[in-house]
Amino acid sequence: MPIRHCIVHLIDKKPDGTPAVLQARDSELSESVAIENMLADLNESYNAKQGKAWGFFHAESGAHPFSGWLKQYFEGG
Repeated sequence: MPIRHCIVHLIDKKPDGTPAVLQARDSELSESVAIENMLADLNESYNAKQGKAWGFFHAESGAHPFSGWLKQYFEGG
């Protein structure tokens, strides 16, 4: 599968329960063999796992803001 755009953000979630901190990248990564290899490794690793299940989002809160961000995005925000 060709990669057309790639942006990798860092979500820093500490095990002590403090809210996650998003460190957003402001630009796309340039095409490279490393990115192609990363996607292939991720795909291989995921497909090798037994008992895969669908994920879910926690209710929107300060510690779990992603569901709210996704809703805003789909509403055109």
